Amino acid sequence: MFGAQDLHLSYDGGFVGETTLSLLESVEIPMKKNQYRLIIYGGMDENMKSDSPSYIKIKCDGTIEDIGLSMGVEFPQDFIYPVDKQNKRINNEKVSTSFFAKMSSFDDLIIGVDLPRFAINGLDDFAFECRNIIFDFSDLRNSENMVFPANYFTCPEIENWQGFFVQNISVFLPSQFKDTSRKEPISFEANNMIIDEDGLSGIFIANAPILSIENGSASGWGFSVDRFSFKFEKNKFSEGGFGGKILLPVSEN
Repeated sequence: MFGAQDLHLSYDGGFVGETTLSLLESVEIPMKKNQYRLIIYGGMDENMKSDSPSYIKIKCDGTIEDIGLSMGVEFPQDFIYPVDKQNKRINNEKVSTSFFAKMSSFDDLIIGVDLPRFAINGLDDFAFECRNIIFDFSDLRNSENMVFPANYFTCPEIENWQGFFVQNISVFLPSQFKDTSRKEPISFEANNMIIDEDGLSGIFIANAPILSIENGSASGWGFSVDRFSFKFEKNKFSEGGFGGKILLPVSEN
């Protein structure tokens, strides 16, 4: 619910001067399949006066001049969850982000956001660190940088898609892939991941060596990772594989 203080109306039914309507309490916008929830923050102080960061500015003729919304997105822990720099689960926390957006229409929101490093429930050995994230909540258009997986849509109305598009991702491998020269988990760079009402989708491919045979260790045996790939489609692991070399104890090369 929006409210205003010191509101003045003209004799012809319009507003006298510019009017600002403030959101009096926070509102949660439900998503179709509960893969994440969107909150618009509002509120009042102890004197029952609005101290809301979310507002709508109305011109004297009643048309909208400007909309400013303080918003947050939160993901359920049974979908994705935050991890630390060693990719260990951070208990009692959720993957979330907050941002402030200015727009001229409620149905046309596209904005860059940040997300912490996270893992997928059910694919717990991997972790993802995302950069250049676009939150698309527009019914009218998509970001010009959007890249969807082939055959992702069953209908042609791509403009109606809503969710998160991640342009750059660091993919951290399971602890079994150990680099003896460093403490941090090994990783490779990938592109174009989607998080929406159907879950997470992406094709993650490393065609260049990511672990040398000198530094790789599998129960004391030297090994390398020269290529790695896996595919995650609408929250389901569909395929994956890797290749490299292994140094047997009886050999020197």
